[in-house]
Amino acid sequence: MLTLLFIKESRDEMAGKSVDYGGMLSITAGMLCITYAFVKANDYGWNSAEFYTLLGAGLILTAFFFHLQTRGKEPMLPLMLLKIKEFNGTSLALFIVGAALSNLTLLTSFFLTREMGMTELKAGLVLSILAAGSIISSAVSGGLSNKYGSRWFGVTGVAIICGAIYAMSNLDAQSPISAVLLRLFIAGLGLGLTLAPLMSAGVRHVPEEKVGIASGVMNMTKSIGSVLGVAIIVTLLQQSIIGEMQTAQVRILEQVRESQRLMPVVKEVFVAVVEEQASRAQTRSDSELQEAELSGQIIQGVEAAAAKLNAEQQKIFAAAQDDQMKEVKLLLASAGADLKQASVNGFRKSFIYASFMLLPGLIFAWMSDKRRAEKDSDKSADRSTMNVA
Repeated sequence: MLTLLFIKESRDEMAGKSVDYGGMLSITAGMLCITYAFVKANDYGWNSAEFYTLLGAGLILTAFFFHLQTRGKEPMLPLMLLKIKEFNGTSLALFIVGAALSNLTLLTSFFLTREMGMTELKAGLVLSILAAGSIISSAVSGGLSNKYGSRWFGVTGVAIICGAIYAMSNLDAQSPISAVLLRLFIAGLGLGLTLAPLMSAGVRHVPEEKVGIASGVMNMTKSIGSVLGVAIIVTLLQQSIIGEMQTAQVRILEQVRESQRLMPVVKEVFVAVVEEQASRAQTRSDSELQEAELSGQIIQGVEAAAAKLNAEQQKIFAAAQDDQMKEVKLLLASAGADLKQASVNGFRKSFIYASFMLLPGLIFAWMSDKRRAEKDSDKSADRSTMNVA
């Protein structure tokens, strides 16, 4: 209702009546192939033939789309828009910000549920603080950017988001919820300073009759950035956690092998169980060692191995069995803490990677608008043209 009352309808009188089916099909198929390639990159592998085939097909189809736009009489995307520097800067900045927003929400939701033990509902409520910060800052930045330009608002907002994501790397499993809320609220403030001014700048620098097309292109680039950002950060998160888990596993196994209290038969079983647990922890959602479960596995394994010892060795083992099991539980507790910290370290690295991925957005946000001097010059030229007319 408010839209009908306050938003004036705009029409492109130059637009044709025909539909660019070739352009529509080629860009849809191209974006589908590229998006699907990155979404399935973890399953196929980044060096797999399937990934490169999908990516190559998507790039070829996208290139074919632009070829059709140059030759078509009524293209769906007027290429004259791509000659506007501010429009290009806005689109690229929204691409980066879209990726950053997806990275932040995905990593944070995983961190809250996996490392801090929150339920999905509680994690969702915590993430909603992003919207609160965005509402507050966008209410201020929208109007001021129309008066003073979008450049500084966009750059400042991207810098704030980047800093907030980097600050997430300082969290651990015992961090208070207030620390998470503060970082997310600050990131929300950055989003509000960025999105509204950038969208406003993007449509402000295109002809009025092309505002609808320009808005569609900017929203598409933001959506593609979100998808690609998720695909990339999930891969980085997985590799970071695997690397940290492997390092922790090496430390745990060294500790077990160097233990002077464990008997050789117990060491052998302990090492086998820890290796299996470390392998499972790389793919499951819970990074904690289930000490009771593993203790039972070790006891069963030790009893089976002890049954194969000779009579004298079995007597020695039976006399020391209680002490051996106490030592096993102590080492399991230490191993669980090491693997838990390894998973946290994997998230920390991923938050840092996500913040670095946002840095090009500073450049593109700066390109999204003209300098005040250029604007004043354009306005003077417009007034002069009107006076002459």
